[in-house]
Amino acid sequence: MDCNQHRGTAMLDHEHIQGWVSGLYPVLAPNPVKETLYERMGRVLGLEFVDETDLAFLVQVGVPAAAYRRAVDEIRIPAGHVLSAARARLLIGAGMRLDSDDSDRLLRIVRLYAQACLMLGDDATAMTWLRTPVRWRAGVVRLCPLELSLRDSGARLAEQLLQRLVHGVH
Repeated sequence: MDCNQHRGTAMLDHEHIQGWVSGLYPVLAPNPVKETLYERMGRVLGLEFVDETDLAFLVQVGVPAAAYRRAVDEIRIPAGHVLSAARARLLIGAGMRLDSDDSDRLLRIVRLYAQACLMLGDDATAMTWLRTPVRWRAGVVRLCPLELSLRDSGARLAEQLLQRLVHGVH
């Protein structure tokens, strides 16, 4: 389900999401980290990452189309968010790589998803959070974190919201 399908339904604001997540946080706090952000991102893409250097290099050379396909399947990224359907078929069929802009956009989405999975405790909760439109500030259009993650500034805003939710900061 993409973010736009929520537009006609009741949208959650920060306080509602905080209440929803606050019940999860006490369970998450005492558990040791079982997976790093880079391991989680690598699992989504079917690649291996050690640190940010690996991600920066991958943006330069381009994400393999097969890794793009894995991410789309796991995260259910809506068509057109990273690549058009026609371009995706072409790249996947030819076994090519995404260009650096598309690779960067994909890795932003994968990073946000991986962070949400690790911080919220499970994939289903992370998927719901990614697709739930949020009132970011009075007078600002409600967008879901997945939509925001298409641009760097939006992804940073979504990451900040995730941190605030998990740590109970309004």
